[in-house]
Amino acid sequence: MKKLILCLAFAISGCASSAYESGWNSKTTYDVFHECAQTSFSPGFYFPENADRLVTMKLLSREEAEKAKRHQVSVGDRECVAYAAYGFLPAKYEFSSNTKKQLVSRKVTYACDKSPVECPGKIITIADGRVTGIETIEQ
Repeated sequence: MKKLILCLAFAISGCASSAYESGWNSKTTYDVFHECAQTSFSPGFYFPENADRLVTMKLLSREEAEKAKRHQVSVGDRECVAYAAYGFLPAKYEFSSNTKKQLVSRKVTYACDKSPVECPGKIITIADGRVTGIETIEQ
């Protein structure tokens, strides 16, 4: 009976399963975004001390925080680096799921009119908690 109640509780709460062994899913990427993107809330305002706060929280290493402050993101970086580099105002989100409705990847488009990104902007692809692609937006 306890097992049945526990299973129902997970089903009702919407506990997200993962397509990856790491457990990365829509909830974990949402949580990381909302914590790491607090470096910038509007164009022209970047708060580097928030990147330092992420080091204390162990979401970024000191080196990753410095990259974020320079707005430098590379393939292989943890997703928090991208969010800390470009902030809280992406122009667009796209999500890709598998047939089990598990998150497989996420694309976040940052435009230079809303974020501290080189014009015209960048599309960051994230999978399993890592940056897997960086595209420059064509004008």
